Amino acid sequence: MYETLIEELCEKSYFVQLSPTSHQPQAKIILIPAPLSPARYRSRGYNQAEELARQIARLNPDQFEVRTDIIKKIKDTPTQVSIKNREARLKNLKDAFVVRYPISQNKTIFVIVDDVSTTGATISEIHQLLARSGCRNVYGLVVAHG
Repeated sequence: MYETLIEELCEKSYFVQLSPTSHQPQAKIILIPAPLSPARYRSRGYNQAEELARQIARLNPDQFEVRTDIIKKIKDTPTQVSIKNREARLKNLKDAFVVRYPISQNKTIFVIVDDVSTTGATISEIHQLLARSGCRNVYGLVVAHG
């Protein structure tokens, strides 16, 4: 995931390549794990997207910062995987997230991290919230599509 993310951001000119193995970010990169509802977090005990984001940041803490405080899930919805109909999946997450406070997006890249994408509804909802908050450089990163 880390290598794919760096490669994509290099193609978007968000990094300056210093050598074949070294890149310098031109902007701050914030990793935003797709949040769980409080009830789901309590039952599971952890957020798998947050664990993925923390592992990416651990590989290069000078480039990445994990922020779990920007987006909050305010609705306890069924899991997207449990819903078979595409339209129902898209409706399931409507208004399920909020931006917790104004975001300083000056020269900042936001990457929404999730474990699985089926319809892309989670990343799409969060992307729209960030865009309405004035964030221009928003990307999604998932482990699997299914």
